[in-house]
Amino acid sequence: MISSQPPAVPDRASEQVPACATRSLTTLAQAQLAHGRRQPAVALLRAALLGVDPITAPPRPDLNAAARLYAETLHAHEHGNWQSLRWARYAHQASTDVFGVYDERTVDAARTLARVLAAYRLDDAAITLRRLIVAQLTDRDGPASPGVLAARMDLAITQHAAGHCPAAIAGLTRTWRQWRRQYGDADLDSVAMVLQLAAMLDACGRYDEAARRTVQAWRAYRTPVSPGGRVPARLSVEWLTTSHQRHAGLCRSTRPPSRLAGAFDPLRELVRALRPGGGAPDHPLRRARTWREFLP
Repeated sequence: MISSQPPAVPDRASEQVPACATRSLTTLAQAQLAHGRRQPAVALLRAALLGVDPITAPPRPDLNAAARLYAETLHAHEHGNWQSLRWARYAHQASTDVFGVYDERTVDAARTLARVLAAYRLDDAAITLRRLIVAQLTDRDGPASPGVLAARMDLAITQHAAGHCPAAIAGLTRTWRQWRRQYGDADLDSVAMVLQLAAMLDACGRYDEAARRTVQAWRAYRTPVSPGGRVPARLSVEWLTTSHQRHAGLCRSTRPPSRLAGAFDPLRELVRALRPGGGAPDHPLRRARTWREFLP
């Protein structure tokens, strides 16, 4: 059994941990996170990165893995001195140097850095990086690949959270239309994109459009499928997390937030079906906590 108590971290910050120990500590931290134990994982990762300066450290695969996980696990401003941002930048640069820009580990590090930049409200830098991810994945996999479409959705979410609402809504609409042409309206990821679009429209006070999109998503989800069932969800995207209260100031919407899904009780069934243990446990809608502000 994995202990829930944080391990003791050495006091001598000048001594670096050997590479093999760094890898072991990172693996243990991943196990802690898998059990929902963030604080022990943070302590393990701090021990793994003991004595390492993210500004001057050389690129090493073991440090890169620990740094990326540490940056992902920390909350913004936790431990002071912009630690999560420093380690996210190190992980991205180290991955680029060691594996190259097209390696999936580098792409993952770039996604982590983009999330951290957005958490620190460095929105322009986050949007620029999201655009770079889209461009690199397009070069590697082609413009119609699921990874590129997922990256474009992440870009739209980042733009929306920064207050670039027209660009975000237009970009997500284009992405969804391309996805539905390839996979159909009833595809789980197509449903998720429509709901994401409805959430954006609702946050911006465009209630009629949001309501139409919500009904559209519900009807698509209820569309009969082949006897083989639905194709498992392909995307792993971030769900909209900007609160209505803050977003209203960003996009200058003067309309109060609605309780959109309250008018559409069947949406509860859709959200439940896409939660862990439901019909699609790996689907992005598993992060249903965001939709609680829409549900009664």
